Amino acid sequence: MFSSCIRSFSLFIAASWGATAVASGPTWALPHAERVHQPSLEVNAGYAQFPQGGLALGRVDLEAPVTKNLSGALIAHQWMALGQLNQRFFIGSLRYRMDLTAQLAIAPFVQSVYFDGGGALDRRLSARTGLAVQRSGKNWLWDLSIPVIGAKSFTTHPTDSSWSLLGVLDLLLATETGITWVGWRNHRVRLGLAGTLMRLSYETTLKKQRVNAQVATMGSHSFALLGWQKSWGK
Repeated sequence: MFSSCIRSFSLFIAASWGATAVASGPTWALPHAERVHQPSLEVNAGYAQFPQGGLALGRVDLEAPVTKNLSGALIAHQWMALGQLNQRFFIGSLRYRMDLTAQLAIAPFVQSVYFDGGGALDRRLSARTGLAVQRSGKNWLWDLSIPVIGAKSFTTHPTDSSWSLLGVLDLLLATETGITWVGWRNHRVRLGLAGTLMRLSYETTLKKQRVNAQVATMGSHSFALLGWQKSWGK
């Protein structure tokens, strides 16, 4: 029963769901519209709580510029519980950022997500395209990332591995939005939504190391993560 719960929640996360020069990207899984100046790596580890028990969660996020406006990201997540099949997914994306005004930027994106639940019926490949938006103010940033259209395939299904369009609910559960406060030096606080998950994240610098913490909840299901970030200058 617990394995079924993990699988269901992981499928929700996989269906519903980058880093910059001085801070990680605001979103959990979708591309964002912040400017990416140099390659960066973020590593997170934490704990997720279910009504039936808890499990460990690991996350790695690598993002790098390709050209001045084009950048790419690779993200990997894994849910781990003793005696259960590990659930994992891998995300790859490209996005093209454009400044519309000094305060407003957009970034059309394409993305693929591969979810592996451990069984033949639990391996799903999806592709989607959408738009990320960022609006900046004096001490705050507003972001929105929304997929517009996509398709999915259960790649190892024994009878039907054909592609089908993602439904409206799949696309809505993938949408992310939030507001980031940047009014304090070396501190960033963001409150936002990732699908139906409310997510709070905090970033700062300790002894010249960029670190972060984040929590997210949808009531009966929650998780908390601590992370470390590294950027490479040109």
